[in-house]
Amino acid sequence: MQTSDLELIENYKKLKKQIEISIAKSAKESDLTKAKDYLIESQNLFKNFKLKHDNREELWQLIQFAFEEWHKRRNVQNQSFENEAYANYITLKKKVEETLLEIENITDNYLVKEKLRDVQAQFKGLKLLHDKREELYSKIQKAFDSVNFKIEQQKNNFVNQASLSYSKLSTQVPETILTALKLDDFIAAKELLKTEQTNIRNTILTKEQRDKLTTEIQKAFDEINSKIESAVKQRENLSLNSYEYFIDQLAEIEKKINSSTEIKPEREELKNLQNEITKANLLHQHRNELWNTIQELFERVNKSIEKGKIKADTDLETNYLNLKKQVDEAYHQAKTSTEYKHTKNFIMSVQKEFKGLRLRPEDRNELWTKISNAFDLITSRIDDYYRNKRGDWDVKMQTKIYASHKQKDDLEKDNIRKRTQLRSLIDQLSILKMRGDSKQLIEITENKISDIERLIEKQRIEIEILTKNIENFETEIDEPEE
Repeated sequence: MQTSDLELIENYKKLKKQIEISIAKSAKESDLTKAKDYLIESQNLFKNFKLKHDNREELWQLIQFAFEEWHKRRNVQNQSFENEAYANYITLKKKVEETLLEIENITDNYLVKEKLRDVQAQFKGLKLLHDKREELYSKIQKAFDSVNFKIEQQKNNFVNQASLSYSKLSTQVPETILTALKLDDFIAAKELLKTEQTNIRNTILTKEQRDKLTTEIQKAFDEINSKIESAVKQRENLSLNSYEYFIDQLAEIEKKINSSTEIKPEREELKNLQNEITKANLLHQHRNELWNTIQELFERVNKSIEKGKIKADTDLETNYLNLKKQVDEAYHQAKTSTEYKHTKNFIMSVQKEFKGLRLRPEDRNELWTKISNAFDLITSRIDDYYRNKRGDWDVKMQTKIYASHKQKDDLEKDNIRKRTQLRSLIDQLSILKMRGDSKQLIEITENKISDIERLIEKQRIEIEILTKNIENFETEIDEPEE
């Protein structure tokens, strides 16, 4: 009996220890299912141990107490789940209702589906009671069904519209292509195709329909590009032939420049060649090369002319000094001489020296001003003499002669300025034609040249009339007595 009691006591101790370990594990386990499994395992241990009745009751009550604690934990956990699930339900319900309200104003059905997917994704992993989850999910699904129906309608409408559009374009596009291929103006032809291409791009069509029409347009583009390439090659050949011709002409002119002492003929040849190059059908690079070559030759010609100008400047200085002596003498006689007839004739003879004499503009102005003053002075003295000796008639005639001389001098000066301006405009016109500038600018320059030529001719006639008037006035008066 003692041995049996000891064995029972030992069994009690072992079983109690194992039960306490299982209860401790169950209490620590956060997963209630596993926690419950620990307690069930401890219940099953009783089968393996013989125990006294009171010890068995004690240990069994210990396990039952652990089960009661487990039930309490489960109730707390269930209440926590329900509270969290309800809070989640309130939050998600608000988002669902906001999304359903928002999509009512969105016309893009695919954007509507995207927003529905976004709110649908928030269900995943969210704690919710089953009935609440079904309630909200059914609202989302109903919205999905509605938008899918609209998309299906939209697809059907798209297919019908595309069919009508394609039926129209399948006739229109070939007609446009035929018209474009008949045009000689390749730019206009490509613009016509681009317009049709844009029309295809902006019309409702299926991908297959659009690709088919676009392919037809592209084939037409390829055909026009082939024509353009052929025309470009032809133009290149024509340009090359013209370029080689002009290069030979420029080489001949260069030989003349190298061997000639008279530059003017070569300058005129260059100007004429400029005009030919301007009118010729040349590629940009050929025209530029010819332009550079002709500019180099012009620079050489201009340098030669500049050398001639240096020599001319020496001649101008000599002419100035010689004429200045005569002008100074004429002015001295106008102030002091009482030989009015002789003095006046001398002054007029000095004035005639200006005609055809090459002078610098500033030198001409200086000497002409002084000789004019001399003429004014002797005329004034003659007027005084006539006023005292011969009366108002003679004075009036002398005044007319003086006024006519002055008007004639002014016209001659202005005529010189206009001839200089004319030469400048003619050179400018040659450059404009050579560069291929706009027709409007060339026409403006040509009109200016015509206007100046008419003014020059008008002044020439007026100068001749004034010269005859002066001669008539001089025959109508007697010379003052000396």
